[in-house]
Amino acid sequence: SCPESNATMRSLRRLACLLLLPVLFGTGCRTWNKATFNHGEGVNGDAVLVVPFAEPRQSLWYGESENGKTVAEAFKAWVRANADPNFAEGEAVDQVMRQVLNWQEKKITSAQWKTLTAGLGVKYVLYGEIESLSLTRPDKIGILEPTVEAVYRVVNVETEAGRLAFESPGFAVDFSRGHEAEFPLLDLGSDTKSVTKKLLAKLGAQMAKDLYGY
Repeated sequence: SCPESNATMRSLRRLACLLLLPVLFGTGCRTWNKATFNHGEGVNGDAVLVVPFAEPRQSLWYGESENGKTVAEAFKAWVRANADPNFAEGEAVDQVMRQVLNWQEKKITSAQWKTLTAGLGVKYVLYGEIESLSLTRPDKIGILEPTVEAVYRVVNVETEAGRLAFESPGFAVDFSRGHEAEFPLLDLGSDTKSVTKKLLAKLGAQMAKDLYGY
């Protein structure tokens, strides 16, 4: 199916829920939650470069962490399924990521992101760090309680010098007690890779909701 057509249909359904159906029919549409980003307007169809997250505690830079790659892919997967994606992808992006991987400084500033992404045609760069990830708690032996803590930033590279448009406070994503059945007693045969992937997918989805609304 045509991406433009899909985007139009999603926009029409959202408009119907917000304005038309509750008035005409009294039917209940799912409540639309505004984006945290951009005063509730969200990314709004602008082009985004999604950078695989770093994992500083593991001494893994942007693009080196498999967990960081999973977060970035989960973010894009949620947007593709629920919003209007406009992601920078392809060889030009691969070239930028090679520059990032060979970066000699300890951080990349907003102005440096602007320089790095010149020519990609993006407005925003999304990047961040996984600060901690654990599957268990010391006080709950034998039970999986997955938790990940992260921080992320959005740089507007269309501004003159590159501007930090958004920085999340450090936040945690976990699975509440209601999900314990999904993550049973931990033993030597537990598929911890699958659990980790689900946890990181939830992190990616949460960031997408912050930036696009849901």
